[in-house]
Amino acid sequence: MNGSVHHVMMMTFDAFPEHTLSVFLVPQLVNARELRQSLMSGTLEPEAALIDAGTLAHLLIVKAAAGLALQHHARGTLRTKTLHSELVYSLSGSKHIGSSLGTFGIKDDTACLLVAKFDASDEDMNALRNLVASNECILEEEEDINAYIDTCRDEKAITKAYKIVDQELQIGSLVDAIVCRIAARDSRQGVSCSSSSSSSCFASSSSFLHAFSRAYTIESGCNASFFRSIGDNLKRRWNSSSKMMNSSSKMGWISRIDRYNNYGNGMIWSIIGINGAVYLLWKSNPRFCQRHFVLTGSSVYSRPHTLVTNAFSHPEFGNLAANMIALYFFGANVARLFGGKTVLGLYLAGSVASNITHLYADGSPLTRRRFGRRDTPLYGARGSVQSIGIVSILMYPQQTILLYGLIPMPAALLGLLWVWNDLGGILDGYPSSSSSPLNHAGNFMGIVTGVLYYLSFRYRRRW
Repeated sequence: MNGSVHHVMMMTFDAFPEHTLSVFLVPQLVNARELRQSLMSGTLEPEAALIDAGTLAHLLIVKAAAGLALQHHARGTLRTKTLHSELVYSLSGSKHIGSSLGTFGIKDDTACLLVAKFDASDEDMNALRNLVASNECILEEEEDINAYIDTCRDEKAITKAYKIVDQELQIGSLVDAIVCRIAARDSRQGVSCSSSSSSSCFASSSSFLHAFSRAYTIESGCNASFFRSIGDNLKRRWNSSSKMMNSSSKMGWISRIDRYNNYGNGMIWSIIGINGAVYLLWKSNPRFCQRHFVLTGSSVYSRPHTLVTNAFSHPEFGNLAANMIALYFFGANVARLFGGKTVLGLYLAGSVASNITHLYADGSPLTRRRFGRRDTPLYGARGSVQSIGIVSILMYPQQTILLYGLIPMPAALLGLLWVWNDLGGILDGYPSSSSSPLNHAGNFMGIVTGVLYYLSFRYRRRW
């Protein structure tokens, strides 16, 4: 490391006087890959938050996120494993843990790194300085750090990460918009900003920001009135700019649904709605549904779209209700952690994996020798729902599940029952003469799809 420093920038918090946050900035970082590997493997000593400074607009953002992280730490409601990973997560205005850590945390190609540690001793900071390698001197003065952040930040990527539209920047600054999202993130839990409830949603966020202003004092020339002004801007934004609320019309339909999902479970309800519409279509035109929403080995080449459409097909109401109830409860956990697009991706991936496995098992030589040509039709969302459900179970194994709405059990036990039921069905001679279209082999592959996604997330982002 070239150069040395003697004074560490230390942030204090009025609401948490027993805690401090020490930070320094490393320009021209050259060992980002090694630092990231140490962080992911849990061998980084001392523990610290490693933040990609290119995603920051100002140190004020870090202090707001640190205050939010300390608030959750004090309440025992951390979303991540440690207080330092919670700081990185809190930099995002989104509730999606994986994408937040990936966006704001250190990456293999990070060139400008902000290192932050709560309640650091001099020994801790010296150890952290020795871990980083740079072609320039590290910066520890607030003015120097903010000045360098201004030169290295990627404003286009920042506005994309926080989903900031041009109308907001006409009313306030980029920092205003970001702090507004960080401070109001938890107040938006479960609030859907539809046209009938947008006023209450903005009012809730504004009230939260006024409360936030009483808790934190910003050293960089900003006082508590700064946050109150942001809350007032929220009100003016609702009263004076309807364009901002209509900006989603310029987005793709998947992005629109996913943005709605930030306030509720829009993607889940969209999937449920499509399933309900196909159920009604079964009642009015069963022949059409038989051709376009049922998968068979003999028709898959002429109608390949049935590899996907059959996942939305339920001729029986009981089957539809069971699958959609499971999707709603398990999907809510997955959407909260990973977002609506992940729910849709798992739903479709689980369906395709289940369908391919079904086609292979149904037309395999072993099946033909034992049962003749089967050509068993397949429809329903069981494989898709189990793909989403197993991810939820692996993330929340201790969550209590009511089997059939009556029998309480831990989620982990339900996952084991799914595996036992499907493996038992396969080993019992799939496909049997009484085989249901919702076959055990296909359902089991839905579980495997969910497990593979969970493992990829766990080993890709071990913070």
